[in-house]
Amino acid sequence: MDNLDGAARATDFLRVDHAWLQRLCNEYRAAMRAGMPRATLAAEICRNVEAHYEAEARALFPAVRGHADAIVDRLMQERGAVLACVDEVRAYAYDPPTRDILILRLMDLVERHAAEEERELFPVLDANVPQLVRHLHREVVRSRHAAHLGVGQAA
Repeated sequence: MDNLDGAARATDFLRVDHAWLQRLCNEYRAAMRAGMPRATLAAEICRNVEAHYEAEARALFPAVRGHADAIVDRLMQERGAVLACVDEVRAYAYDPPTRDILILRLMDLVERHAAEEERELFPVLDANVPQLVRHLHREVVRSRHAAHLGVGQAA
């Protein structure tokens, strides 16, 4: 059996991913304030949000069933609203005022999601199933990158 005591945890990777998403959101807000073009940044936010949520749905949430079901169920329900908002942002990609409104709504949903995970889910997982969280690291990373690249199921 692998000695995973010092290994990275899936929750660590997802915290870093939350920080990356927050950075993209902050860049979008700054571009709005400065009146700079934002279409490419909006597309990057959508790609990264989809990849993040796909990695969680594919690798993290199924594996932690039985440890934090109520939290996972709530996060999975919120996932639908987030992905619907991503679709709306894309539908209005060439309508900057509407896109801005939708991106701001998307950013709010994503920021609340990250806070909820970091405040409620990750501490439960890190405390109660630390070995599982370490084992999941590689699969979460692989799923995140595959989803970002538009690859189907991670190989």
